[in-house]
Amino acid sequence: MDGKEEDAPSVDLIPIRSEEEYRCIFCDHSVQRNEDISVGLHPRIYKPAYSGLTDCGKKMLEHLLVSHHFVLADADKIPYLPGYLTFWREQYKGKNVEEYATSILTRDKGDEQMYYLLGDVLPLDRQIRTRLRNERLDYLLKKSQEERSEQHFSRKCLFCRKWLGNREEYFSHMLQTHSFNIGRPDNLVNVHLLLNVLQSKLNSCICIFCEKKFVDWDTLKLHMRKKRHLRIDAQNKEYDPFYIINYLEDGKDWQLMQSDEDDDADEELTNGSGDVQADWDDLDDREETESEQVHCLFCSGLYHSTDDVLHHMLMQHQFDLLQLKAKMKLDFYGCIRVINYIREQVKQKKTITAVLDRMHYGMTIGDSIPKRFVCNMHNRYLIPSIKGDPLLHTVEGLEIEGEEEGGVVVHGEELDLESLSSNRSLLMECR
Repeated sequence: MDGKEEDAPSVDLIPIRSEEEYRCIFCDHSVQRNEDISVGLHPRIYKPAYSGLTDCGKKMLEHLLVSHHFVLADADKIPYLPGYLTFWREQYKGKNVEEYATSILTRDKGDEQMYYLLGDVLPLDRQIRTRLRNERLDYLLKKSQEERSEQHFSRKCLFCRKWLGNREEYFSHMLQTHSFNIGRPDNLVNVHLLLNVLQSKLNSCICIFCEKKFVDWDTLKLHMRKKRHLRIDAQNKEYDPFYIINYLEDGKDWQLMQSDEDDDADEELTNGSGDVQADWDDLDDREETESEQVHCLFCSGLYHSTDDVLHHMLMQHQFDLLQLKAKMKLDFYGCIRVINYIREQVKQKKTITAVLDRMHYGMTIGDSIPKRFVCNMHNRYLIPSIKGDPLLHTVEGLEIEGEEEGGVVVHGEELDLESLSSNRSLLMECR
């Protein structure tokens, strides 16, 4: 198998089409797709974008098992099963099943049967799965960034009659006024579709947490307030496609993050008697009375504002984060990658000089990190190194006064697909 695999073409050179059906790898059998493809559409590749087995996919896997004794390992984690099947259909033309799959001999009551297993232990299979996952993530990061930058956002609150024309104000209003916790808005994608789903349930007097239906709005409102169902259920898979973290590395999902957010919100929004302080009928936004402390990237210093910590890093560590951001035109996800990378390196007891050298950051203030370094940062650096790190959510909106246009453009979401699929391993200096 190893010798044959060396002659296989590079995954990067093989086009992956948008398929309208599930096609068997070994025969002409196919299953027409009829699943809902409205969530996270990729115009060229993905329908749907979120991984998971549909009924149509299960029928094809059953066919492969019954008719060909062929099993796909972790099929539910394959981002785009129709394209994956087509890829292997092309690879298997004129070849035996043992060419790539592992043979497994089973015995049942004296009868022997050979089965074949294909999974990501095979480097070529791992490459195609990684490519599908990374292309999907890149598309959704770009989509999320576009939604965050939406200029004409305007929606009515889910719980009152107030209209808000700013995305940040919209989610802040629902949290502060109605105690509704949806998690970190920056982690969302396809926001309008998510809000439409929630609005549809509320219009039908259905609790968005327990899914119980009530006779009228007032009864539903009382129920959600008393039962503290002012959130969506982290165990409800219906909401998985709307959270970016579900598209990162395998094994990462939004449920643990949501549980942490719920605990924080419960502590902040309840009084000693356990009743929610916020009144659903109160339309006045309340501002936070306490500011979060911001950690320095390089030392144990804590500061009351982002401005303070940026000034500290400039004076004490000769590191100008704003200048770096401006010169490279880092967007939200580019900033996240750089900040989390530095924090992880410092946690590993790396010296400041070693960290900056690995980033090719010259000790002259304002020198920029090479574009290739940021583009090749692993997706794990999208996950906060510090829970609720205020620096991640404030640095994007800060600019240097009088900064001229120019510099190297590095958008966290607009990564080169070819380089991502062909070289997903970290650069040596990232390891």
